Amino acid sequence: MPKYTLRLKKKIQNPLHLDKISPDEFMAKKISSINDIEAWEGNNKVKLKSIFNIKKDLRDKTEEVTIEILGNMANARRIGYKMTKGKLRIKGEGGMYLGESMTGGEIMVEGNTGSWLGLEMIGGTITVSGNVGDAIGAASRGSTQGMKGGKIIVNGNSGSDVGAWMQSGTIRIFGNSRMFPGLHMKGGTIYVGGNCQGRIGAHMIGGKIIISGNMQTHPLPSFSFNNIRSKARIEKDSIDGPFYVFTGDNNENGKGRIFINGESNSQLKWYEQFLES
Repeated sequence: MPKYTLRLKKKIQNPLHLDKISPDEFMAKKISSINDIEAWEGNNKVKLKSIFNIKKDLRDKTEEVTIEILGNMANARRIGYKMTKGKLRIKGEGGMYLGESMTGGEIMVEGNTGSWLGLEMIGGTITVSGNVGDAIGAASRGSTQGMKGGKIIVNGNSGSDVGAWMQSGTIRIFGNSRMFPGLHMKGGTIYVGGNCQGRIGAHMIGGKIIISGNMQTHPLPSFSFNNIRSKARIEKDSIDGPFYVFTGDNNENGKGRIFINGESNSQLKWYEQFLES
C-alpha cells in the first residue's frame, strides 16, 4: 500500500483544522486530489498543497496505507478524525483533538500533543512519546460518552481529567498525571506510572485506576478501603505492588476500584487498622 509523506512548508500561526488527514481519506485518491483537499487555517479556507509538500511512495511494502507528517503540528486540530484503518505517524508536535472518534488503525506521535487526545475514541491505538494535555480519552463538553475502546499510551506526563466519562479501553501514562483522572469513569482501565496530584476517580461508577507513584492527597472520603493486594493487572500485564485498594465512588453507588502503590504512599499505612485480623 502507498506511503504518503507530508512535509510542513511553513510555521503554523493559526489553528489549522486537518480532519481530512487520515488513511481513510487518502486511500482512494490521486496525489492531485490530495493536494487539493481543503482545510481551515484560522478563518481562511486553504488547500493542503499550500501547507505541505506531499509525496506518494508506491514502493512501500506495508499492508496498510501510511501517512507520515514531518513538522510542528502544535496548532493543528483533529488529525486522524474518525480514522478506521492504516497508520499515521507525526514526527513533531501533534496538536489538539488528535484521533478524535477513531475506530481503528494506529497513530504515533514523536513529540507532545495537546488536549482532547483520543476524544470519544472507539478503537485503535494512539502512542505519544512525549507529554499530553488535558482530557485525553474523554467525552466532549456536554457529553457523557467518553472513550469506548482502544488504547492510549503516553510515555510522558498528562494533564487533568484523563479518561473523563470513560466507558471502556485502556489508557497508560508512564509519567505523572494532574488532577481528576477517571472523573465520572464508567469502565475501562487507567494506569499512571508516576505521581498523581489527586482527586482520583471522582464520581466514578465503574472501571479501574492504578497509581504506581506518589499521590499528594488521600483518596476522596467517598471511597471505601477494601484490602491490600500484591499486584494489579492491566490487560495481560501484572504490575508489582503492594497496592491499597479502594472502591467507590460511594456518592454514586459506584463499584469502581482504585489501586494505590503502598511503597510510594506511606500516608496510607494507617488504613491497615481496618483490615480483618
